[in-house]
Amino acid sequence: MFKLSTAPVLTQIISFILLPLISRLYSPEIFGVFNIFGASVGVLGVFVGLGYHQAIVLPHKGKDAYILLKVSIVLTGILGILLLGIISFLPPSIFLKLNIEQLYEYKYYIVLGVLIHGLYMSFLGWNLRNKHFGSIATSRVLNVVANKGFIILVGFFGFASAASLIIGQIFGQIVMAGLLFIIAWKTGKEYIKRNFSIPYIKKQLIRYIQFPKYKIGTDLFFRLSQALILLLIAYWFSEDTIGHYGMAIAILAIPTTLIGSSVGEVYYQQLPVMINDGKGAEFSVKLLSVLISLSLIIFTILTIYGNVLLPFALGERWLEAGILVQLLSFRIFIQFLVGPFQNILKILDKQQYLIILHAVLLVLSIGSIVTGGILGSSYLAFGIFSIVDGIATLFFGLYIFKLLGIKAKKFGFIFIKYFLYALPYIIILLLMRYWFKNSIIMAITVSILSLIGYYVTLFYYDKGFQSLLNPVLKKINILKK
Repeated sequence: MFKLSTAPVLTQIISFILLPLISRLYSPEIFGVFNIFGASVGVLGVFVGLGYHQAIVLPHKGKDAYILLKVSIVLTGILGILLLGIISFLPPSIFLKLNIEQLYEYKYYIVLGVLIHGLYMSFLGWNLRNKHFGSIATSRVLNVVANKGFIILVGFFGFASAASLIIGQIFGQIVMAGLLFIIAWKTGKEYIKRNFSIPYIKKQLIRYIQFPKYKIGTDLFFRLSQALILLLIAYWFSEDTIGHYGMAIAILAIPTTLIGSSVGEVYYQQLPVMINDGKGAEFSVKLLSVLISLSLIIFTILTIYGNVLLPFALGERWLEAGILVQLLSFRIFIQFLVGPFQNILKILDKQQYLIILHAVLLVLSIGSIVTGGILGSSYLAFGIFSIVDGIATLFFGLYIFKLLGIKAKKFGFIFIKYFLYALPYIIILLLMRYWFKNSIIMAITVSILSLIGYYVTLFYYDKGFQSLLNPVLKKINILKK
């Protein structure tokens, strides 16, 4: 987890430093088109490798994992050819009716984006299996450097457009996938020249059939909900609002990317061993404590000061994004806590429950945006969306914990414990906001002091937080010596 977390730390530092510059080069409307492109790639990317890339970490034998890698790559190529044929014949009128006509000129980039995504996911699965966490971390840092460097460079020369953001993203993903391909090539050499019989390959595909059978549907519901939200925002509000929404999600994703994604990947890789040793519940409770303790104060600050901090950091035209950060913080916080534990369902062959969850979330999302659209308020739409989505995800998370033998009151106890640690700082944050209103100096000062105070409190009084930092502190001491 420490190795994988170094990449998000570096990438988020780079992104955070450069974001104020990027937000001043590119308008919310440009980001709106880019977000629609990303949602399109996300929906179609669900079908890459038919989900077999997620099974690469599971086989006991390396040759079985290699078969899944090879199948995933081949199926991704077939998908790319099919998409190219379909998109080539799509008339502009379809994009016009959906109020996303600007996306038409980037339709071939969608195919390229899906292909690169599929290859990356395949090589990622292989590298995760072989515990090449350092290489994965390096690839993610290079992705951000290549992406941000490109869009800033072209933006400075007057080419700040949706095309620049799209090409920059694809360029970064090519660099990231390329490095993982090189590592996979080196570690998979012993299998490259081996011939596997069709019946044996078929046996492996059937063995892991639950991934295309259930995981595609699960991911499709998840991606569709994101895409439909953007389409509904475009229909009821504007592309400008989509840009603000995308920026709000990007800001709220910082702690998720920083901690959640790397933790989730290692959790998925280690959990089968822990379950076999009878330590699955204990391991999961520790992880839950880590997630709550690290993120609670961060999301609290974003909820209270989002509409003050964002316009200062990104520019005054991003005020609406700051308000959306405040409204959406609850939803992202709950998703952050529950997200890594959804991997339990893959291991227990219960992916069908994820389909139910995302189907419910899809209906709730559509209902929330439509309600706000009818009443003419985007803030109402996102407020309802955040509350109902967060509550539904929380109840689903409690069900997942139950599968591991973790009772709901255990979750409540952990949350209350860290809430009480954070309570003095939450009160200070609220009082300073009430007394000093929109003072940016006070917002920055009290936010930084609250962060430091909260983590120092945990370090001195919470043994779980101390044990979390001990491996990191030991590494630092070794480096000093």
